[in-house]
Amino acid sequence: MKIQKLFLYLITISFLVWACDGSESPFQPDSEEEISPVEPVQLEQSEALFADPDAILDGNYSTVILDRLTELIDAVPEGGSIYISIYQFQHSHLVDALKRANSRDVKLFVMLDISDRSDNRRTINELTVLDGEVEIVRVNNNASASAINHNKFALFSELTTEDRTVEDVLFQTSQNFTESGSKKIQDGTILIETNLYGAYLDYWKDMESLASEQMDDFEYREYEVSDGDIRAYFYPKRKDGDIYGRDTIVEFLDGIDDPSSATVKIGMSAWTDSRRVILEKLSELETEGADLQIVTKSSVGPETYDRLQQLSEDGAFIKIYSMGNSDQPRINIHSKFMMIDGVWNGDESKILVTGTQNFTINALRNNNEVSLLFRDHKFFSQYEAYFDKLKNLPGVCCDF
Repeated sequence: MKIQKLFLYLITISFLVWACDGSESPFQPDSEEEISPVEPVQLEQSEALFADPDAILDGNYSTVILDRLTELIDAVPEGGSIYISIYQFQHSHLVDALKRANSRDVKLFVMLDISDRSDNRRTINELTVLDGEVEIVRVNNNASASAINHNKFALFSELTTEDRTVEDVLFQTSQNFTESGSKKIQDGTILIETNLYGAYLDYWKDMESLASEQMDDFEYREYEVSDGDIRAYFYPKRKDGDIYGRDTIVEFLDGIDDPSSATVKIGMSAWTDSRRVILEKLSELETEGADLQIVTKSSVGPETYDRLQQLSEDGAFIKIYSMGNSDQPRINIHSKFMMIDGVWNGDESKILVTGTQNFTINALRNNNEVSLLFRDHKFFSQYEAYFDKLKNLPGVCCDF
């Protein structure tokens, strides 16, 4: 009993001392979570982003694209909103950036694929427990047995820069939000364009409404910015519950009016035999005198590989990176872009198409994807310079 009284006496004295000197009691609950401040970002009207080919060649990470995305997230002020649609999301730094945004009452709307081809469970769990306005949309794409939400974009309602607030910013990339993606050839674009932002937002909301095994009812649409120099193509290419229209890539190539004076350059990740119609069109253009230049990787379909070799023998520039056992370094290209320089739909033009669509039938008919087309945009010369770097990387075919 005496020991208990002594213990109570000491506890009482301790509280009196803390009360007198203003110290915080160790028995008090933790203070509220610290609010992460907004970090102003430098931002141009439009930007192109590229993974460093030399780093990829050396087997190193090139974090340019996801570092830039992190900067954009950290620049969203209180009350702003972020909309994301992504296939693979397991990057802890990006998750942390979204948590920082959440701490300052940024509204988060995150759409993730939940097919058996992705693994976003940990990210979903980490974001689901956040307070405030957070919406997690799980996409179960039923347009085919292997269909996925293959998108990789983010929308920012507003960003804080050094001297102003910028609204309606679009970030579009070929890169999944994964660390391993930073070891691949990747590209991305940033645009400040209100109407295009609105078209992407409408697309996000339409996908949300169909996310639970209703994507086969998606209605394909295209959007053209008022001046006609930028167009967006929102996939899958379906209408009324079925496939719709022709192959969009072939339609782009059909726009070449004078093949003998045209140059076509392609940097492509996945290319399956199911899109042989693209190879048939490229062979036709090569026969008519077009300058064809293609960079891809050895994991393409076997028929596609043979047809590319044949194009090389016929005079096209073909570079195929090694993805298997060879004496060449393993290089994984994950970009999906095409450039056309020539008379296109009646006018001398420089056309760039980029986004998430691989040359696979799923990418065209079943997956959620976006392609952006730029006509006579500053991006063309930047992508052309990047393509020239890719041409100089070693491969297993066909430039010996």
